[in-house]
Amino acid sequence: MKVAWKYFLISGLVVSLILAFFISPFASSYPDGLEKVATNHGFIEKGERNVWNHSPIADYLFPGVKSEFLAKGLAGLVGTLVVFILSYGIVTAVRKLSVGSASSSGSASNDKSDNLNAGKPGSSNYGG
Repeated sequence: MKVAWKYFLISGLVVSLILAFFISPFASSYPDGLEKVATNHGFIEKGERNVWNHSPIADYLFPGVKSEFLAKGLAGLVGTLVVFILSYGIVTAVRKLSVGSASSSGSASNDKSDNLNAGKPGSSNYGG
């Protein structure tokens, strides 16, 4: 990864973590649209008995923290970190798989200049 991309990625992560920690506590406590419809139509209790109630950060409150502001901020911070780590891992794995499959096929060129100049007069890949 080029240095500029590393700084961009790290800067984006830092900004996201700061926003997640400091903005999460101000999220609305009113139910979202799905909860409101479920309440209005009388099936909210079916959704409240699910596996997510036993998740590590249920109701967006970090467990064991007495301050609600801090508990919500930590939940936002941890959630953002988990999503970043999973996304970075998936992208890294896909890139390794695609590079591995391209190099094992034998048809991929390692010289980027050949690929950039393909089809141009004077290049080694010029067909005309």
